[in-house]
This record gives sequence, C-alpha cells and structure tokens, in this order.
Amino acid sequence: MDNIISVMANDRFSELVREPGSPFSDMGGFVTSITRTKQVFAFIATPLSGKEAEARQKMIEEVERLKRFGFTSAEFERAKTALLSSMEKVYNEREQRRNNALVREYTRHFTQAEGTPGIDWEYDFLKSNLPNLTLDQLNQIAHIYLDSKNIVYMIEGPEKEGINYPEKTTLLAELEAANTLSLKPKEDTFSDQPLIANTLKPGKIMKESMNEVLGFNEILLANGIRVLFKSTPYKEDEIRMTAWSEGGSSLVPESDLPSTAYAVGVINQSGLGTFDQISLKKKLTGKLASVSPYINTYEEGFSGSSSVKDLETMLQLTHLYFTAPRKDAQAYERYIRMAHTAFENAALDPANAFNDSLSAIMYNHHPRLLPQNVSTIERINHDVLFTRFTERFANPGDFTFLFVGNINPDTFKPLVATYLGSLKTDRKQETWKDNHIRHVQGPLYREVEKELKIKKTTCYIHYLIDQPYTLDNNLQLTTLANLLRLRYTATIREEEGASYSVSVRGSASKRPLPIATLVINFNTDPALYKRMLGIVHDELAKIANQGPNPEDISKVKLNLLKQQAENKQENAWWMQTISEYDRDGIDNLTGMEARIEALDGPSIQVLAKRFIENNNVREIMLMPAP
Repeated sequence: MDNIISVMANDRFSELVREPGSPFSDMGGFVTSITRTKQVFAFIATPLSGKEAEARQKMIEEVERLKRFGFTSAEFERAKTALLSSMEKVYNEREQRRNNALVREYTRHFTQAEGTPGIDWEYDFLKSNLPNLTLDQLNQIAHIYLDSKNIVYMIEGPEKEGINYPEKTTLLAELEAANTLSLKPKEDTFSDQPLIANTLKPGKIMKESMNEVLGFNEILLANGIRVLFKSTPYKEDEIRMTAWSEGGSSLVPESDLPSTAYAVGVINQSGLGTFDQISLKKKLTGKLASVSPYINTYEEGFSGSSSVKDLETMLQLTHLYFTAPRKDAQAYERYIRMAHTAFENAALDPANAFNDSLSAIMYNHHPRLLPQNVSTIERINHDVLFTRFTERFANPGDFTFLFVGNINPDTFKPLVATYLGSLKTDRKQETWKDNHIRHVQGPLYREVEKELKIKKTTCYIHYLIDQPYTLDNNLQLTTLANLLRLRYTATIREEEGASYSVSVRGSASKRPLPIATLVINFNTDPALYKRMLGIVHDELAKIANQGPNPEDISKVKLNLLKQQAENKQENAWWMQTISEYDRDGIDNLTGMEARIEALDGPSIQVLAKRFIENNNVREIMLMPAP
C-alpha cells in the first residue's frame, strides 16, 4: 500500500514540476518512517530561484487537493501496472540476487519487523491480490496518512541573502488557510496512440558473422548500421544497449558549444514524437525500457536498457531519437529555469567553484572547455541547440550498436531490422576533430582561496606522461594506482591521521593524444597539507627508486584476479570489454589472468620512474581564505 501511494504521489508531483510556469525545480511525496513506530506522509519541494513563496503555497495547495479528492483511477491503474512490472523483474532475476540485497532485507526483518516470505510468495501474493485492491480502499489508507498530524512539509533551498523563509507561525497560518481554498479534482489526460504510428519497412541484414575471441555476433544492415550482440546468462531479465559514432562536439563551432553541451538535457525533457515528457512517461508505464542519447567531446551515441519483453520498446525509443526528437519551447524554458537555479545554488558551494577553477587551470583556459555556471546557461539558444542535436544524430549509418544480455537471436534480429534497419542513412563516415585541447604543462603549483565553513585544504595532484594505449600499459597503470592507494592509506591515513581517505586514479586515454595520468586527491588540515604533499611524491619516488613492496604487489594481483572473476559475470563489463575490443583492439578477456599473474616489480618500477622523471605534475590546492 505504502509503495503504491508513494509512486502515485511522486508521479503527480513530477507532472506539477513540468507544468508551464511551475515554481518548482523538483517536488516529491512519499510515505516514510520518522521513527520505528511512526509513519508519515512527507512532501518535499525545491523551489526555483525567486519562487520560494509561490512554491510553498503551491505545495500546500496540492497536498490539500490530495486530501480532499484523493488519487484518480488513472493514477491508480498506472501505479499498479508499474509495481507489478517491477516485481516481475525482481522475480525473474531471483536466482541472481546479490548478497547485499538479502542482507538489507534481513536487517529490515530484525529492525522493522518486515516479513521475509521470499520473492516467490511475494510475487504470487501481489499477482493474486493487486487486482482486488480498489481505489476507494487505497484512498482511505492515504487519507489516514494525510491527517494533519501525519504530514511533513519540507522546503529545500540555499541560505543566501534575499531569501526569507517563513517563521513557524506564518507557516502554520498558511496551512490552516488551505482549508478555505477553492479547489477542483485533478484532471488526468492520456493519449493511447502508439509510439510509432506509421508502419516501418524492415531493412535487410546483409551480413552476419561471429567473433570467436569474445563470443559476440555482428550484423551489418543494408543501411550501413553495424549491430553487435552477445547473449549472456548473468541477468535473466536484462538487456543493455550502447551505441557510438565519432564526431561529438569537436565538430561544433566554438560559438555553439554552450547550446550543444546542454542539448541532450533539453531533448530528454522534451519527450519524443507526438508525446511530451509527461505523456511519454504515462505511455511507458509498466515498461522497463529506457534510452538516453549523449554528446561528448569526441563522439555521440546512446545508452539504454530494458527487460527482455520490453526490448522492442527500447528500440522504438531509439528510432524516435533519430527520426522525431521534439522541439518543445515550454520544456526548454523550464530546463533553463531549473539549470539557472541549480547553478546559482551551486555557486554558493566553494567545492563547485574550485572544480571550475581546476578545469580552467588544467587545460590552460581553453575556450572550448565551458565552466559549469550561470554565464554558460545564458549563452544557450534553443534553435541552435536543436539544430546541433539533430546534426549529430542525422546519419544513423555512422553508428555501431552493441547489445548484451538475455538475447534470443530469433526475436532480436527481426526487431533490429525493423527499428534500426528502417532508418534512412548515407554512407558518410565522420571522424572527430583535434581542437588542440591539451593539459597545461607542469610542473605547476596553484592555490585557490575560498571562504570555507570547514577549514580544510583540498589537495589535487595530477601526474601525466605520454604513453601508447595498449593492454599491458593500461594494466600496469591500474596496478601502480592500486599500489599507491595502499601506500597512502598506510601513511597519510594510518600513520599521520591526516585524511580519512586518499583517492588515487590511474587512467589512460587515446584521444586527442595517447596519455596516462595519475590523479591523487584528498582533504586535510591546512596545517598539514605541505607535509602530506611531500608524502604523496615520496611514495611514488620510492616505487620508482626501489620498486614496489612484494607484499603489496601480491595484494594488488589478488584483488585484480578477484575483480576479473567477478566482472566476467556482469553484463556491464561485457559491454565495456566488447566496445573497447571493437574500437581500440584491446582484449580484456583472453589470457588476462596470466597477464595479471605476470605483473612484477620491475615493470611497475619503470612506469613509476617515467612519471617521476617526466616531472609533468600539477598541484592545485583549495585553501580556506585567511
């Protein structure tokens, strides 16, 4: 019951957020426990900047509407459909449940007296009883929660000049006045037309082949689209999708970069085809399928996932992103208002300001790297945004698609031929453009001072070397990063007590130039940061001069072997592995265990020495202002 009530409340309020002129950046409602024995109906709203009073009044009004009239039959039916669909997926994957999910369930059993009859019983019970639940019964239970003593109202907002939040007496008076409001029941509209109204003519499959190295199939469609797929047994009810095409924002003029950077966000808020975002969400009720486009610096593409039975829906959504993205002025204006508010509030956090400074310093203030702030938002143009999005996805024939999961080839191939094979394409193949975005050369040291509530220093250390993008180089880099993480935990955390944790990341990239980086960052006492910086460099130098500790090497290798064994049971890992193999020729499967076992001190020592001798290091500190 609580689940259905929460789903319906959140769906209703998400619609309110998307209405023209809405004062909300976000709003939700849910049944929750404030103590082990007391449940409440909680409502939480995040106002747009300058709309605080209006948002508060609107939230009170909508809660009052819910109290008087309850939920609608359409809301009720959608919530039941969504709940049953969600439970069906859990049931289908019952043999692959993770231990932590069971631990959480047993914990709730002992701490909250939650029953643990098992998913088989729960799913059968839901299927048998959910159809018998009536809207009147549910509204009666919701009304108990909506008693004035059981409601919690929350307004989120920043502490800044110009925003005045109400006193307790004012808020209580506003709540009391809600009883006198003239309200009507919620109207629920819904269009049951198909996602794609016209009949599609399937394209032909021109060629099929099997990759014996990683065990995936390849299909070449007549329109030039490549489709790779691998059937796996790891998740009974999951199919994942990714797609990529070279180009990205590297092909966009500098003046259009702000619009391009936020194009996906706006398009995602605009719906697809004849459906705006609200009606699309209603249409997809009970469907476990999602697709999201992306545009990054060097490529554009999609990520998506679905249940087995909703594969067709995922492909329909993908088809529509190519053929019918929506240009919705109201959705655009709403997105801009929300982004404006988000960045205004983010600017109050010194950590966000530091991240902008960090990016500018690291890339020598390159004009194609945009700050995440209000000034960038104000440079967005809706027409330019829509044009650049459609340009990036104008030629599906330039895309490679990859699917991994519980795939039946006999049903999969006709669907792919229909929804991808029917797309109009040309034979033009784009590639990305090198706009000379490079890291600033080190050695470099900078201090950024900000007013901080908590007096701490954030240390960011970035080593860089030129290095070919190969499997062995990448594996050695990962090993070095893991070794340093062990050393910094032992020194900075355990011996010095100077930081709770030290993050160490080793990453390799191929574009625009092949490089390898080590990034170390942590928070510490301003009085200690200089000594901690010394430890960071000393530990890397020790590995470069003396080689790594054999015991540490053994720990890292053991952990890498464990990760490899676990990764091979994950669809997400296979997605990444097949993608990297197809694009870069990197095979992260064949003989990987032997490669890990063969890792030794001398090879890691050589790599560490290259980082030290290159001396291309950037140290950037966030310091409390004096």
